[in-house]
Amino acid sequence: MPTLSICIPTYNRGQVLKRLLSSLAQEDLSSVELCISSNGSTDNTKEIVNTFSQQHPGLVTFHEYPKNTGADQNILKVMTMGKGTYIWLLADDDNVTKGAIRKLVTFLSSTNYTSIIVKREVYTITNKKKNMYSTTFSKDAPRITPVPREQIIAGTGPDNYALSSLIIKTAALKPILKEKAFIKKGIGTNYMHRFLHSLIFLENQKAKNIVLNELILSSEQPKFQRRIEDEFNLQVKKSRVNPLLRTHPAYKKSPIVLKGTTLPWKDATHFCSALLAMKAFNVLKYGAYTETLGLFYNKAGFLKGTLLSATFIITSIIPSIILREAFHAFVKIKYKKNAKAAWHKITTMHDNEGGNERRFYDPI
Repeated sequence: MPTLSICIPTYNRGQVLKRLLSSLAQEDLSSVELCISSNGSTDNTKEIVNTFSQQHPGLVTFHEYPKNTGADQNILKVMTMGKGTYIWLLADDDNVTKGAIRKLVTFLSSTNYTSIIVKREVYTITNKKKNMYSTTFSKDAPRITPVPREQIIAGTGPDNYALSSLIIKTAALKPILKEKAFIKKGIGTNYMHRFLHSLIFLENQKAKNIVLNELILSSEQPKFQRRIEDEFNLQVKKSRVNPLLRTHPAYKKSPIVLKGTTLPWKDATHFCSALLAMKAFNVLKYGAYTETLGLFYNKAGFLKGTLLSATFIITSIIPSIILREAFHAFVKIKYKKNAKAAWHKITTMHDNEGGNERRFYDPI
């Protein structure tokens, strides 16, 4: 039995997947298996996987849906394919750092944690220079940090929603996968991995999670079309998870309180500030946001829809230069000594608006 099953869900990103497989080929894979599930891809994904499989006999298990079944179904499928002691969900657009697989296998071979959250960094390329955009854990933090069970269940733990950050013990996952009727309810949240992870900890009071503060993933910040609209779709779907968990029989026996609404006010105001920021940096696509307004009224309610509508009107009146200067002043006040780094991150984020593809999501 392999120590680690690397499970990769993919859809129509053959060249991106090829880059990931090429990087994995440079690693020590002697204690690893690769499980790949293609969600009805119509590009050259199958050919790329077949070529890689021929070069590495016995390493890859491949599954292909005849048509796209949605992100959650594909994530669920690829997780069931893993036969290793641990299962690691890996997004097809992520990159592992050099020597990361050996580090993970060595660590996993000597531990018995229910799940592990690994460190990842995101960078941007400006004028051929690599700039750090974000990192999940400080280099000064301990190598191993326990995460309270309550945080895993509620989805408030570190990097709890990131697909590639999560490694789960297969023996803890398998009993959960037998609850097919309840798991089916989680299809459509776009966060099947977080849903299953929370279920494991909800049902098992002895489950333990830790953060492994060693750099495992390093990826370039992607550019997406209609980013804010897709983020709203994902946020609404994500907010369905906790109310769903509250209906599970194990929750009734638990003292943990799970909060969650269709779209919390905090998240609603985030989209309003994002709208203002996009206008400030001249990357606002009015057509995309018009559609988002309809989604707000339909999924978030009248008051939150009206708030976004008011913000939308404001952005059409105030010139971008004024909003940009206002943002800059706000950042200086809020971040003080760290204002320069914060401003660089904000400008970089909005410079990355665009690209040729959309976020990996299913429409609401």
